[in-house]
Amino acid sequence: MQLSLEKHKKEAKGQVALTEKQMKIIEHIISNERITSGDIQRMFKISRQAAHKEILKMIELNLIEQKGTGKAIYYVLKQG
Repeated sequence: MQLSLEKHKKEAKGQVALTEKQMKIIEHIISNERITSGDIQRMFKISRQAAHKEILKMIELNLIEQKGTGKAIYYVLKQG
């Protein structure tokens, strides 16, 4: 699991310094293939807005991408 995480970080435009939360989110996606805002809220016991901020930061870093629409939105590791 760590190997694919390291590989992914290196591919994401050189070295990216991730926060502990971001690392845990990436690990969750690697284990489960996806994550939702609700998953992030439960993992860290944070509000929907705080979870959304984490998601936006990770999208900006080109680490994850959004899939689905409406209530069925989830996030996966960004490919290529």
